[in-house]
Amino acid sequence: MKSNTTYIFYILTLTLSLNFIGCNKSIPFNSNTWKSTSSYSYKKNDITDRQKMLKDMLQVIKGKSKLEIIKLLGPGKKTAYFKKTENNLVYLLGPERSFFSIDNEWLLLNFDKNEKLTSHSITTD
Repeated sequence: MKSNTTYIFYILTLTLSLNFIGCNKSIPFNSNTWKSTSSYSYKKNDITDRQKMLKDMLQVIKGKSKLEIIKLLGPGKKTAYFKKTENNLVYLLGPERSFFSIDNEWLLLNFDKNEKLTSHSITTD
């Protein structure tokens, strides 16, 4: 006979699996949708539109200048969390994708002295 711990483990594993399967949704990048404030707003049992577009959007902006990216994504967000980002752009992606989401996910875009995109990172606050 299986113990209660085993059943709890199976239920927890199934719940987490279903949660992460839902988090792998992706949609094509759309500049107007990205710029909308609802694109990074909390959605019950789902990830935000920005999080869904992220993979495609990163391909779209590859090799672009800061000005071209601002036209596509908007001006970025000024936040106290990332004060040392003078030549970078910061975008809120939405609530952190984890089982216990307490932080926000942010996209940081880094540029060289010629204002060409050099790298990106995703971090939490």
